[in-house]
Amino acid sequence: MFSNSTGPDGISVNILQKLENEVTKPLKLIFLKSISSGEVPQDWKDANVIPIFKKGGKSNPGNYRPISLTSIVGKLLETLIKETLMDHLLKNELIRNSQHGFLPNKSCATNLLEFLEYLTKSVDEGNSIDILYLDFAKAFDKVPHKRLLAKIKALNINGNLLKWIENWLTGRRQRVVINGKASNWKLVLSGVPQGSVLGPICFIIFINDLDLAAILSDMKKKFADDTKILKQIRGQQDQQIFQECIESLVKWSKDWGMEFNNKKCKIMHIGKNNPKFEYKMDNDTLDSTSIEKDIGVHITSDLKPTKHCEIAANKARAVLGQISKSFHFRDRKVFVRLYKTYVRPHLEFSVSVWNPYSVQDIRTIENIQIRAVNMVSGLTGKSYSEKLSEIGMMSLKTRRKRFDLIQVFKIINGIDRVKHETWFKKSADFATRSTRLTANENNLLKPMAKTEIRRNFFSHRTIDMWNNLPAEIKEIKKISPFKTRLDKHLFTSAAAYEFEE
Repeated sequence: MFSNSTGPDGISVNILQKLENEVTKPLKLIFLKSISSGEVPQDWKDANVIPIFKKGGKSNPGNYRPISLTSIVGKLLETLIKETLMDHLLKNELIRNSQHGFLPNKSCATNLLEFLEYLTKSVDEGNSIDILYLDFAKAFDKVPHKRLLAKIKALNINGNLLKWIENWLTGRRQRVVINGKASNWKLVLSGVPQGSVLGPICFIIFINDLDLAAILSDMKKKFADDTKILKQIRGQQDQQIFQECIESLVKWSKDWGMEFNNKKCKIMHIGKNNPKFEYKMDNDTLDSTSIEKDIGVHITSDLKPTKHCEIAANKARAVLGQISKSFHFRDRKVFVRLYKTYVRPHLEFSVSVWNPYSVQDIRTIENIQIRAVNMVSGLTGKSYSEKLSEIGMMSLKTRRKRFDLIQVFKIINGIDRVKHETWFKKSADFATRSTRLTANENNLLKPMAKTEIRRNFFSHRTIDMWNNLPAEIKEIKKISPFKTRLDKHLFTSAAAYEFEE
C-alpha cells in the first residue's frame, strides 16, 4: 500500500523526526558523498503522481490536478543546495527585479503593488496602457534540460554543484498512484521536477532572460510563470512597438522551447481614451479582456476593487455555508477558529492591493464576518462590535488598516526586498525648510492625485496613517493586542515618534 504523503521510498516525515538522533550522522555522510561525487540516488529522482480532484465531473481526468510526491530525504539535501544557490543568485543580483515568485522577501502582494502603482499613476496622469497577460503552455513541464543547464552554467554555477544538478535532472521517473495501485514507471524527458525544492528555482533561472525579449515594453512583472507586459499607448507608433515586443517574445519562446498558449494570452486596455488596438501573436489575434485573475486578485480595466470584492465575498460565503451545515453547535472556540482558518483568508488575500473604499464594497466584505459572528453561540442580544470584543476579534476594516501599516513598514524598512522609492518619498529627503512633517525622518510626502482610483490606492491612502502612526496604533491596540512579530516591529517603529506603550 502506498501512502499519499510520502515519495516512492516510503520514508515519511514522522519516521525521520522520531529517529532524528539515529539518522542524522548517516544522512550527513550520504549527503556529502552525493555532493562530492555529483551523483543522486535513483530513489531521490523518482516521483509518485497523485491526482487531486479540483471541480466538475469526477469522471473527467482533466478535472484532476496532478501532485508529484518525491523523496523527503532527497528534499532535505535539495533544501541545503537551494540555500547555497539562492545566496549566490541574490548576492550577485543575478535574478532580475521583475521576478517575485519563489524568492525570499517578495510575494504576490509586492508584485501587484508595483504593477498597480504604475497603472494607477499612469491613469491619474491621463495616459492609456495596454497590458499583455502571457500564458505558457504547460510551463514547468516543457523546460528543456540541456538549455536549462546552459543557463545555470552562464550564472557562474559550476563544479560539483553543476554536476549534481545535471545528474539530478537526468534519469528521472514518475508513476501514477491511485487507491494503492501504481502504474509502470515512465521517464521524464523535460521540465523542472515538480514536487521538488529546487524545481521552482530552476524555473525562474530559465525564464530570467525573458525580460530581454520584452525590452521595448515599459514594465515587466513575473511571478514564476505568471507574466504581464505593459506599454503606454499614445498612438499608432506605440501600437507597432508593442506588436514588435510581442513578436520578440514569440521568438524567445520558440528559441527556448517554451511556447505560449495563444488562446489564453489576453490584452487588457486601460484608460478612458485608450484606442484599443488589436495585437497578434504568431498570426493569432489576441482576445481583449476587461477582467483578469492576476496571481489571485481580479484586476479590471477600470482598476476598481468592486469585482474582486464580489468574487472574494462569494467564495467566503460558500465556505461559511458549508461550515455552518457541518457544525450545528457553533461554540466560540471551535467555530471562530474554523472561520479564521477557512473563511477569512478569502477576504484578506493580498488585501493591501485591493483594499475597498466605497461604502458598498466595504459592506460586501464586512457582511461575511457579521454573518459568521452572528452564528456563534451565546452572543445574542449584543451589537456587532460588542460580539467582536467578547470573542477577541477585529472588524475586517480595522484589520485592513493594520495590514496597510505593516506593509508600509515592511517596504520602508527593507523587510520586503523592493525599492521603497517606488511608492514613497521621505519628507526629510526633499525638504527645503524645517516643518512639523520633516521633523521625523520616517514621515512621508503625499503627492497630489486627481482620480478616485489614485487617491485610494496603497501609496496614497496609507501616508496619512503612517505619518500619524502613534495614534493609529493606539486605536488598533484598544481593539486587540498585538500578537505577531510584525505587529511588535510596527510598535517599535512607532517608538521613533517618542510614543510609549
